[in-house]
Amino acid sequence: MSIIGLQIANDILDRIREAYNFKSDAELARYLGKDPSTISTWRKRNSVNFNLIFAKCNDLNANYIVHGDMPMFRDEDHTRTGEVIRELQENYSLKNTIDRIEKLGLDPDNKFALLQAFLNILEEKKDR
Repeated sequence: MSIIGLQIANDILDRIREAYNFKSDAELARYLGKDPSTISTWRKRNSVNFNLIFAKCNDLNANYIVHGDMPMFRDEDHTRTGEVIRELQENYSLKNTIDRIEKLGLDPDNKFALLQAFLNILEEKKDR
């Protein structure tokens, strides 16, 4: 696993901590409903549960979570309304989104998980 690859999971977790002003990974773990050792394992393995992250952090801009693109929050008032990937759907084609996921440098399982989370959220939006 490359150093660049390791920074992907760290960056995602750090962005979530920054957005919610969590002072520690233990606070982040509590928010996500996970044991603190899970966050440590995610950092070490460069593996995060994208389905869980998108479900729990649905007020954050998906581009911010994955790529660090601003704005941080989806809505100016920081409420949990709408779909987590509205920005992706409005600004990027499916192909562009797949290309961006590919460039993250994640292992195939994590790329698949992120793409699956993206597709699940699109499906939920379609059903509404």
